[in-house]
Amino acid sequence: MAKKDAKHHAASNNKSSHSTPPQQQQQQKAQKKESPKKDEKKTSEPRRGFFSKLFGFIWSCVFYLTIILATSSTIAIGLDCAGKGTPIPGSAPLCKDISLLGSGKKPSANFAQNVKKTYETVFNGYHAQAQPHLTSIHSSISKQWKQFTKSDFGKQVEQVLFKIHAWIVDKWVKTQRFVQAQWANVNAWWKKDGQKTFGPALEGFKLGLKMVFQFVLDILSNVATLLMHFAVRVKTFFVALADGGFNAAMKTLNH
Repeated sequence: MAKKDAKHHAASNNKSSHSTPPQQQQQQKAQKKESPKKDEKKTSEPRRGFFSKLFGFIWSCVFYLTIILATSSTIAIGLDCAGKGTPIPGSAPLCKDISLLGSGKKPSANFAQNVKKTYETVFNGYHAQAQPHLTSIHSSISKQWKQFTKSDFGKQVEQVLFKIHAWIVDKWVKTQRFVQAQWANVNAWWKKDGQKTFGPALEGFKLGLKMVFQFVLDILSNVATLLMHFAVRVKTFFVALADGGFNAAMKTLNH
């Protein structure tokens, strides 16, 4: 009986193998061969460590925070220049330069300084608003750090951080000196030979760059105008909503 069952089982296996088309058999074999390779690829992929994840998280926070601050500052300056936002002290020269640029004229010679001063004023205002919260956070972190550095492991970490800081400062100073030396060499070469050879081509490049800059400036000016108009409409809508309710707020959309 055992021999009969074995023969019957072998016959059924042969029938099932013959009943399966050759193409399907090849596909099944290929899938069996590929499956361990996929598993090997998954296991061979390196996993990100704790410090790499922490650095990526910090970098993302700084990046998005910079974008948010720059965007909000630009909108605040634009609203101030349009006379529809909170007044920013010392923004009048920059507003004049923006109006000149909007009319297609050249801004003043102090345009870069005006931009820097106005943005610094806005950032200082943001910092003053956040200072009470930052002070409490800083004091809490400093206390925790002092407690951490009292331990043996904390002392080792502090020493490593000091070494890293010294290495960064040393490399930064050397890089500055190298860049200054190279710039001096390039400037001397330009005055001696470069201006005669590449002067006309550089003037043509500057002219093309000015045209591209004017085109981009027109686009940014239109986008800034739309953003300011949208901000004013949103402010009007919510003011009417707070004072007169939903119907009064909806009426502002018709104007």
